[in-house]
Amino acid sequence: MPISGILDNHKNGKASDFLRDRISNDCNLRVVSAYFSIFAYAALSESLSSIGHMKFLFGEPHYSGDKLGKNKAKFVAEISDDVASMSLKLNCRAIALECAKWLEEKSEIKSVSNRLLHGKLYHIDDLHRDHAMLGSSNFTLNGLGVHPNSNLELNLVVDSDRDRKELKAWFEEIWNDETIVEDVKPLVLKELKKLYSNQSPEFVYFKTLFEIFEHLRTDMDDWDGFEDSAVTNSIIWNALYDFQKDGVKAAVQKLDRFDGCIIADSVGLGKTYSACKGNSEMSPVAQSRNVTI
Repeated sequence: MPISGILDNHKNGKASDFLRDRISNDCNLRVVSAYFSIFAYAALSESLSSIGHMKFLFGEPHYSGDKLGKNKAKFVAEISDDVASMSLKLNCRAIALECAKWLEEKSEIKSVSNRLLHGKLYHIDDLHRDHAMLGSSNFTLNGLGVHPNSNLELNLVVDSDRDRKELKAWFEEIWNDETIVEDVKPLVLKELKKLYSNQSPEFVYFKTLFEIFEHLRTDMDDWDGFEDSAVTNSIIWNALYDFQKDGVKAAVQKLDRFDGCIIADSVGLGKTYSACKGNSEMSPVAQSRNVTI
């Protein structure tokens, strides 16, 4: 039996139901969420198009100064939403353009700048009364319960007039505190523009290469303890250029995974140095392994 007031994207209703049921013409929407997904916007666009204004506060500091910070990759992924269906992704460009126009016209967007704000809040002022939902749902397909296998969340519809007014006052206090929040609307619109703008063939080519081979870079970056291995404790290692060291790391990765490797750089780029420890003695990379140069 559903529990009154709880929305968990499971047996007790969905977070998106709260927004669809309570958003009305010209209402004011306040949101605190770690992420914003254009596909969550698309799922609720019929309701969201009628609002008067939205204040969106990122509860996680994605930004550093006037640039995306260390969470850039995660932020961009959440803008496009990895769990979106193929049909949605094929319409990503049109959705991003529509969403950008809506945000430009209807929203203010800020982010906490030097700390985390863990709670999630959706507050609606319909010009007659306030409505509020407090809990764990981010503004994503999974968070709002739009995706078929959405997150199991814990949200509570606030039924006290006093509490709803106090939540609005709390939000406005945080929103107006320039010591902990900053305006990031131009940066959000800039990231959205990348999703709907025409790109040069060269950019598409390099983007394709990045998507195919990015995991190799991540594997090398995450290889704990490599710098302390026997591979690096040699004179020849210190003679290698950075690109050759990256090649050695990639070779070891492939040896561990496939028990074989081909080093196939162009002539003169140091394939032998990459595979040998020196004085024709094979390094630990090549010893007892199937390495072809």
